[in-house]
Amino acid sequence: MNLVLFDYATLHILRIMRVLRMSRGHCLLIGVGGSGRQSLSRLAVYIMQQKFVEPTLSKSYSYDNWSDDMKEMLGNSGCDHKTTTFFLSDACLKYEFMLEDTNSLLNAGEIPNLYNNEEKVMLVDRIKSGKKHDIPLTNEMEPVYDWFVEKCRTHLHVILAMSPTGNLLNERIRNYTALVNCCTIDKFFAWPNEALQAVASQFLKENFFDESLERNLVDICIEFHTNAT
Repeated sequence: MNLVLFDYATLHILRIMRVLRMSRGHCLLIGVGGSGRQSLSRLAVYIMQQKFVEPTLSKSYSYDNWSDDMKEMLGNSGCDHKTTTFFLSDACLKYEFMLEDTNSLLNAGEIPNLYNNEEKVMLVDRIKSGKKHDIPLTNEMEPVYDWFVEKCRTHLHVILAMSPTGNLLNERIRNYTALVNCCTIDKFFAWPNEALQAVASQFLKENFFDESLERNLVDICIEFHTNAT
């Protein structure tokens, strides 16, 4: 990613990293599109050496595709103990079941009815073949599955990026209380002038303008950005 870092961006990166360092730490990033929520989240996850997971939507994306994505992600975090960050933005929330399942993940670390009995048996076999030292020593399925859910809660983080415009965010918070109860909220406000100046200067340097012209162009870029409707 071609990013220009400034104090405002660095502050948000540190906030996200602080949450990702916590066990069962999750984020709700509130800001309009283009405020840097996804880019800064990706960078924070990379710095923390975690796996970044985001649904890849298409016109034919369905609940079956979503279930497959969730099974793969939970298998990596619960069975293989890979610390994973699941990123979900407004652009990805194509269907309501995505938010319902994410709310369950935040609350309990699992998605109800995601696995049928046959898949649960296969999951338990996968866990036992991994030979982790703290797996319950039992032939019953439920204690091992409960262990799997607990590991998912430990190794999985969720970052939600939502826009405050309109009433949609308020409705989602009322319907899915885990968005507030289980998440640390970080608000992305408008970029300060120092940030706009740093970005404009960085990209204008590639054109080799003289210093006075570059300074005037930077001021014009800031004016365009702040007054655009």
